[in-house]
Amino acid sequence: MNSKIPFLFLLLLWALPMQNLPAQITLQGVVKDAETRSPLPFSSVRVRGTTTGTVANVGGSYILRSAGIHDSIMFSYVGYQTVTVPASLLITHGTVFLVQKPEMLAGVSVYAREDYLYKMVERCGKRIRKQSGERTAKAYFGLETFIGERPAELLECYYNAVTEGVQVEALLLKNGRIGLAVVGSRLFNSIETSKAISRFSLVRRNSLFPAVPTQFSMKEMQKAFVLTPGRQDEAILHVRFAPRQDSGSYFKGEMWIDKESASLIQMNLSVDTARIFPFESLWDDSVRNVNMELVFRFFQFAGRMVPEYIRFNYNFDYETASSEARLVIDTLPDMLRRIETRSILSFYDYGEPFILPWFEYDPDESDYHKLAMIPYNDFFWNHNSAMLLTGDQRNSLGFYADKGMLVNFGEGNHGKNFLKMFNSDTVGYNFPYAFWGTDSRVRLNKNMPQNETWSQDRIKDQIPSDLYHLEVKILLDVTQARDTFHEVSYTVFDETQTFFHLPPQPCTNLFLNLYFDICEIERRKMEAVLHQNTFTINQIDSLYQSTTREIEGITGKYLKEVQQGKNRAEMEKWNQYVFDRLRIDNLALFRDELGTAKP
Repeated sequence: MNSKIPFLFLLLLWALPMQNLPAQITLQGVVKDAETRSPLPFSSVRVRGTTTGTVANVGGSYILRSAGIHDSIMFSYVGYQTVTVPASLLITHGTVFLVQKPEMLAGVSVYAREDYLYKMVERCGKRIRKQSGERTAKAYFGLETFIGERPAELLECYYNAVTEGVQVEALLLKNGRIGLAVVGSRLFNSIETSKAISRFSLVRRNSLFPAVPTQFSMKEMQKAFVLTPGRQDEAILHVRFAPRQDSGSYFKGEMWIDKESASLIQMNLSVDTARIFPFESLWDDSVRNVNMELVFRFFQFAGRMVPEYIRFNYNFDYETASSEARLVIDTLPDMLRRIETRSILSFYDYGEPFILPWFEYDPDESDYHKLAMIPYNDFFWNHNSAMLLTGDQRNSLGFYADKGMLVNFGEGNHGKNFLKMFNSDTVGYNFPYAFWGTDSRVRLNKNMPQNETWSQDRIKDQIPSDLYHLEVKILLDVTQARDTFHEVSYTVFDETQTFFHLPPQPCTNLFLNLYFDICEIERRKMEAVLHQNTFTINQIDSLYQSTTREIEGITGKYLKEVQQGKNRAEMEKWNQYVFDRLRIDNLALFRDELGTAKP
């Protein structure tokens, strides 16, 4: 009997810590080859039976923040046996070793029929086309660019990715941050890479990318591609393909297909000196000698193919047309003219998207301008990490801080404060959103077409309220961390929706800023309520909508009373209203503009 006591004691020692662990845990480790001990880059790490998961980075390191203590975690890599490990064991032993699948030799003769591979690939294409239904997932987009061997750009963004079947239909920004280095006197920005990735189709040819076999019927495919068998196992068909004529208009590569369902597991694509590519330089600069690599990875969930990640690597020669810029570039070593970019778009937590900021903007804006609209959220970054930065990437952040800039790595870089850090020629864009700040005042921009001053003959035939409109929005950003919500908000003057056709008066800027300040007061009221209570997401939305209505009511009253700033007594009254709540005296700030004129 005594011999059983130590064993029972050991079981109790193991069970006690488990009882103290939280319901959700963060797992971190490395996925490696069991034989060579080499890291397996971009391995799949997934909670079994769910779409919750992550992708290991290029060094095989992973972090999974939303696992349950009783979950089982699946680790997979193409060509390797899938391993399932209890989450509880990964807390202290996060390194996982995968074993290569044994190569199946007995079935090779089946491929003697030349059309077998073509039929399977055609069947795979049909399977992709049959995938339907809109789904939304969280998505992480990471990108790094090098000019020669020097880091030039590091971009991280989180999105809600809307997919239709396996096709990405939209990427809706949650938050993002950037590291940039100055090369010569210029910045190199990859402002549309995530959009280019989302526009690639596995089954429809387009003018942005070379062709792939799944876009063709069997007969067309036989004319365009040579297919050969690769390494096989009992369940998965490995197919290699190459264009019959290497014209730069077709990808070469390999694909892994589930033999039973004809579902695509992974497709690797590459092309050298592409004739078709999704890149366009600014101004008269040119892009030459483009090489591209793409990898599409899927997993099966509820009988459907679900995108897991898309990797997009490319390099090209960038030739500068401007004589002034060429003078700068020509003083640099030749290798600095070669641009190389590596990026990945990974998808996870299908059906559990981020809570997007309450803020309307043009979804076709580039990543960089979206980042300027959605301010850095420290709480969000501390509670979300879909993919770990490698040691080299972390080191590059120090390089950007020393030789360039880190943008949206802290509070205060958003809006015009964000874009003024760039050379205006590089950005080529007038940022139309002003974020409220104690030390910043807005001014009427008469260079914008919607602010064109109309003639008196045209004005006299209009209703006064139709001659101007001021648009101020409240941006509310809510982050969910398990069962709690964290809220931050901003007051934003939207110049795109504002118009002002009246002749500017000495009191015009005073009139605009009092309006802006009144909206800020209402935002502060909303934020005070949010911080004093615990709300559900529906209650937060209700409070936001209520605040919007309150702003409409009080600004309507303001506009009616001050009459575009012409009513001196009312302007003084509203100035006092703002001063009492914000300690800002707009009459004093705009005294020079007002002069002796009445506000």
